[in-house]
Amino acid sequence: MITVTNVKNLLGFTDTTWDTQLTSILPAVLQKVAEITNITSKEIFNYSSNLTFSGNTITDSLANNTYGFINFLTGMDIRVQGSLLNDGLIAGVTVTSQGVLTVSPTLNTEAPLMLTDYTGNQTARFVTISQVKIPIAMNIPIADYCGWMLLRDKGTSQIHFGRYEYVASIKSESDMLKEFAHWRSVNFV
Repeated sequence: MITVTNVKNLLGFTDTTWDTQLTSILPAVLQKVAEITNITSKEIFNYSSNLTFSGNTITDSLANNTYGFINFLTGMDIRVQGSLLNDGLIAGVTVTSQGVLTVSPTLNTEAPLMLTDYTGNQTARFVTISQVKIPIAMNIPIADYCGWMLLRDKGTSQIHFGRYEYVASIKSESDMLKEFAHWRSVNFV
């Protein structure tokens, strides 16, 4: 997954002045891109109602040789969808056992959830964890979107990065997001 260092290189600067802002902006940009493009693997995923999020681990209590995090590999980037508190992209997971993923951010504690309908019947809430693969070709529009957000947050149309200057050439966020729309139809594996 693209990093702050990659974004800075693509925007053409090495100054550390904006690192804090870029570190905050990049996850939001990646989440927006994931929502627009659906950049998740259709082959490597876990769809379960038995996931627990705690500390730095995601555990599937029913994991065995058929289910769990089969085909997940250490270093993969993942996307969590359908949880109450932990939806989003997570870079570089570690597979510690068949039913356990270790992640670098601290997760919100979340147990498997049962939903109760108006008649009192309970059904399990399913959460999907999928591999995320962002094509390298998307790094440039992602970096541009990060630069655009920096400019928007600063209320200016240009920022000087040391000896470089970044000027937003796209005026609206909807124009910026159109860059990602064509990726929606790409079949990510």
